[in-house]
Amino acid sequence: MSAADVTSNGAPSRDAIDRGVPARHGRDRGSILPIALVLTLVLGSVSVALARYVATSLRTTKITDDRVDRLAAADSAMQTALTQLDARICAPITPVTIDGVALTSTCRAITRLENADGAYAVVATGEGLDPGVAALDTDAGAASANAEKVINGPIYLGVNTTVDIDNTAAILPGEEVDTWVGGEIRYDVDGDCPGSVTPPTAAADWNEPLPLVQCDSRGWALVSPQPTLPSVPASALSVSAESTPSCTVYSPGTKTGGSLDVSTSTFFLPGTYYFVDVEITITGPALVGMIDGAPRVPAGCETQAAAHEGGAVWVFGGSSTLLVDKGDVDFYPLTLGTGATAHDVSLMAFTTATGGFAASTVDPNDTELVNR
Repeated sequence: MSAADVTSNGAPSRDAIDRGVPARHGRDRGSILPIALVLTLVLGSVSVALARYVATSLRTTKITDDRVDRLAAADSAMQTALTQLDARICAPITPVTIDGVALTSTCRAITRLENADGAYAVVATGEGLDPGVAALDTDAGAASANAEKVINGPIYLGVNTTVDIDNTAAILPGEEVDTWVGGEIRYDVDGDCPGSVTPPTAAADWNEPLPLVQCDSRGWALVSPQPTLPSVPASALSVSAESTPSCTVYSPGTKTGGSLDVSTSTFFLPGTYYFVDVEITITGPALVGMIDGAPRVPAGCETQAAAHEGGAVWVFGGSSTLLVDKGDVDFYPLTLGTGATAHDVSLMAFTTATGGFAASTVDPNDTELVNR
């Protein structure tokens, strides 16, 4: 449509109408602006939302990456610590950085604080021994030069305590996650306590690999204060009516003088046993006390053992000694005291008369109180 086809008011002229020129509608003019504004607003909102989403995703990715790095570093530290334990090394790992994360680790032995003595398989304080005398000697009673004698649990050795386990595999702790957890030795040392110490005797005196040795400068009296004492048994040691030809059963009591030979399957009922000037020799399988599911019960004593649950304690007075000569004996200790002062005890002896029990007169320089 040309200028000649339009009248002064903008309407098409008659000539333009006659020639079929389409009319222009004035009401359509300017409608593109609102549409452009709406599109700009919508696209702007989408752009802002998209920018926020991208920023959040980037932050989330960074946090995830950091967490993965920390997890990988922690796993590396744990694997390093387990490798050290498997190699008998209980010490902090050398500080290293992996994926930007500094790795540290600590290693220390722990026990039940309310019942520390119950966690040990053997305690040898060395009290009364002359220098050089072995407080732990496993050669005696060995069936052969390389007889296997299992001590499945932690061991405590006192200040300057020596051991003698030549020619016999005496320390064979149970394995757990490929680490000899059961064979740890707590060694009492004077002065400051470093992370680990050299075994108290030459390496040749131990079976390979060396047991894990940790120092503890507190001393046994602080590690395990004297427990609450049991009462002195009023009745004499006796053979129970539950005995059968295949199983000898003893009831708790006191025995004075003479000897006690255990050469066949024997079960000692839960309770307190007091021996005064008694020489005890075990050459057969014996069970002292009972817990549910005990792994070793003397053949023929299964019925009697299953009928009794509880621990037992043996108290030695006078010249009483125990010799386990090629025999097997399992002690399940008696809990003495209650609550935080409770202690699990299997064997007791005193340097002076205590609680109605006579002192032990055994000279540790000449005779072993317990000879395994």
